[in-house]
Amino acid sequence: MAEDSSNKTDKEPAGKGSEAKASADGSTQALDGPPPEGDQGGDSPWWRGLKFFSRSGPGRDTPPAKAKHGRHLDGLISDAKALVHYAVRHGQNVSEDNIETLTLAIEAYGTDKWTQKTEVGFFKAFRRMSKALQPATVDSIKATISPSGGSSIARRAVLTYTFWTIVILLLLISVQIYWIVGQNITARITGLQSETTKIEATIKELNDQSGFFSENAQERMDQISILFLHLEEAFDFDAGGDIPTKIADGQAQIRDLTPDDIERTIVPLFERIDQLSAERKQLLEKSDKLVLEVEHRSRAYQEISEDITAEYVLLKAWGIDWSLLLEWAPKFMELPRAENAELYDARSDELSLSSAKLTLKSLSSYILPLLYGLLGAYAYILRSLTKQIQRVTFSADSLVAFRLRWPLGMLAGISVGWFFGPDTLPAGLSALQPLAVAFLAGYSVELLFTAMDKLIGAFTASDSPKPARA
Repeated sequence: MAEDSSNKTDKEPAGKGSEAKASADGSTQALDGPPPEGDQGGDSPWWRGLKFFSRSGPGRDTPPAKAKHGRHLDGLISDAKALVHYAVRHGQNVSEDNIETLTLAIEAYGTDKWTQKTEVGFFKAFRRMSKALQPATVDSIKATISPSGGSSIARRAVLTYTFWTIVILLLLISVQIYWIVGQNITARITGLQSETTKIEATIKELNDQSGFFSENAQERMDQISILFLHLEEAFDFDAGGDIPTKIADGQAQIRDLTPDDIERTIVPLFERIDQLSAERKQLLEKSDKLVLEVEHRSRAYQEISEDITAEYVLLKAWGIDWSLLLEWAPKFMELPRAENAELYDARSDELSLSSAKLTLKSLSSYILPLLYGLLGAYAYILRSLTKQIQRVTFSADSLVAFRLRWPLGMLAGISVGWFFGPDTLPAGLSALQPLAVAFLAGYSVELLFTAMDKLIGAFTASDSPKPARA
């Protein structure tokens, strides 16, 4: 009895010590023992659940073989399944022994059949299979082909980049149309303004010519008047008499003249008067024609001015009405709006045209090249995706290169105009439009940056010190 009590006393501290150790270590080793006293069902659901959730680490609820080797083999087994699935499904020329070895190893994994020999054979067959399927790799096979039939990484990448390519293309078309409309409006306004300038110069020239002819006609009239004065002086006309009296008096005096006197004095005067009258008539006819031409040009000028006004309305509807910035001008100049309305409208139109030209310059120099470079980069990405999926070389690492590709395409598209002009481009590219060159720069980023590296290397190589000779 004493011995039993002594044994009992020795066992109790051990039990308490194990409980204390389990409590101190924070583990649940005590749960691996028998159920508590009073629990008649050691395999009751709550006890099994408590034991399951109390386990931690890679060996939790894992077969003995898997728990022994850890989870580092789980990934290789999954990779081996992908290799075998790809080789069989796509009819790859691989050794049947490798397929058999991998298949048996996959079946043996997690059971008592998994031995060290099985593991060594698995690794060797895995290596031979990976080498035989190159350039495809385990990562590219998993990323390209989904054995479960779900959406693979490659499929999601294709959908994503196709979607954004369409979005960029639609955005580019919208901006391009917006730019073309603004470019046409400003070109028409500039052309109409040039026509009005020419018409103004023509009208001024016609007015000068008409004035010249009118002045010459007036000179002829003055000469005719002087000749009549000579007649009055020669025949002593009554200066105060009326025209009929002068004529009657002149006729009476002419009848008293001899034919020689008439031939010598009167005939030359009247011949000169007739000549001057004919010249005056011609000059007046020319002047009248020029006046009619000026009226015609003035009507054309008025029509073009109306067209310019309509174009300015379209221009303000196309862009931002920057003329609102001139609201302060009448107050600043302390003039009523009615007194300087013409000046206000002219400045408003000039500001609208200047702002439109600035907008078009920004679009053509920055926004459109950037979008064309971005579209070129996405075209390259889609083409690369197609090739990599066909060759089963697409992997998750490819997405990193694609994510870096499109920012570089934007940079290449916007910067190609800074370094290369129409004169410095190669012969085959000099005939292309700047936007087409931006697209090519975005598509072939490597060529642009390789050229830039060579340009920088030419300067750095010349400045670097030469090695000393021995």
